[in-house]
Amino acid sequence: MDFGNAEILAQRGFGDVLASEPAFLAWLDRRGIAAPESLGDLALARELRAKLCEARQNPVALATFELVQKLLRTQSRWTELTRNEAGYQVHEARRLETLTDALGPIAESFAQTLANEDLGRLRKCESASCDLYFLDDSKNGRRRWCSMAHCGNRSKAARFHAKNRA
Repeated sequence: MDFGNAEILAQRGFGDVLASEPAFLAWLDRRGIAAPESLGDLALARELRAKLCEARQNPVALATFELVQKLLRTQSRWTELTRNEAGYQVHEARRLETLTDALGPIAESFAQTLANEDLGRLRKCESASCDLYFLDDSKNGRRRWCSMAHCGNRSKAARFHAKNRA
């Protein structure tokens, strides 16, 4: 969701994470995706983001499916064993040398969402000032805002103030 929502945030003037290599590297870092050795042209990232945004409101197009498949097939990963104060830990490591390597985890997240989530619970935030999307993971399926701390609180505060003015 975050990668597609970045497009909406860019349209609202919050800065485009794909505007430059440093901006995209910072975005990857904030999400715990290791930076590749080289990004090169960000056109593939822009194409992926556009296709993921299209898939929110429409059935997944064949071109989107094929692009995600292509990115998934390029992933090189392995299991690493590390030692820490508590003992040993096993974790997944990935080869990250190119832009395609960096987009792989995003494609994987999209594929997992398609395969494992109820897409009927994909929602657009109900806040009048927000266009972000989220997966409604609430028990009763009635979540209304992308973030209760941000949009939900704002909406409830506005309703409270409007009621008390009347």
